[in-house]
Amino acid sequence: SPRLSQAIQAIESGWFSSGDAGLFTSLANALRHHDYYMVTADFDTYYATQRQVDELWPSQAGWTRMSILNMANMAWFSSDRSISEYAHDIWNVPAAGAQ
Repeated sequence: SPRLSQAIQAIESGWFSSGDAGLFTSLANALRHHDYYMVTADFDTYYATQRQVDELWPSQAGWTRMSILNMANMAWFSSDRSISEYAHDIWNVPAAGAQ
């Protein structure tokens, strides 16, 4: 991604470290050559999403509404639900019930 390359070049140039170009060399090298967790793979999508956030953030009412809806819709991702589902569907373990 050209945008990602520009960001890494800015890191290497010392832009974020008061001109100390060597301060974040290990970070830049890790991003370029050792990105085992694929942090940079979705950079352009992250960037586009951040631009959307920048547009939406000034509207407090809209941001609050989206935040509440987001939290309400996250219930399905609860660890309690996923553990219960694993216990039932994978391990065939009956629920112990609340104590």
